[in-house]
Amino acid sequence: MSLRISLDELELRGINAFEHIEAVEDLKAQFNHSIKSFKGRGWLPTYTCLVYAMGFNGDATYSAVMKKASPREPFAGKDFFDWLVINKHLIQIEDGSQSVGDFIVYLNPRNEFKHIGILSDGQRVKSKWGQLGLYDHEVFEVPASYGDHVKYFESIKYDVAITIFKQFAAEAAV
Repeated sequence: MSLRISLDELELRGINAFEHIEAVEDLKAQFNHSIKSFKGRGWLPTYTCLVYAMGFNGDATYSAVMKKASPREPFAGKDFFDWLVINKHLIQIEDGSQSVGDFIVYLNPRNEFKHIGILSDGQRVKSKWGQLGLYDHEVFEVPASYGDHVKYFESIKYDVAITIFKQFAAEAAV
């Protein structure tokens, strides 16, 4: 069994974020991986990868926009990512020209969004795994379900990202 499949199996167990962090650490004995958990803003179970990548985790403005758009409460997830691409808010970068702070997006075989992270030093990524842990890892030290294909995009600064999310929320509320 591979590390990536073992990481998938952890998600299927239904464990909480803190148990997940411990279980990922325990996998080092079997796979000698370099995945490290780290602390971020916000309560781990309340946000996902795109919320983290956009800097919305633990952010009062993001929460207020979601609540204001009730009853459909838009969320920074797959629909938001697809909307960003369609509306040309994300600019794709050729592989090899990406730099620290840019986004790395994981895609399934149908080229659909599965996961996003932020490039850090070298070939490392910081990302939030669903409602589980927040990790620093190598590009393909992620669950197999995140896909085997990646694309890179220029990052979006928080003030621009929150303005764009407000626009998305307004359109979703209609």
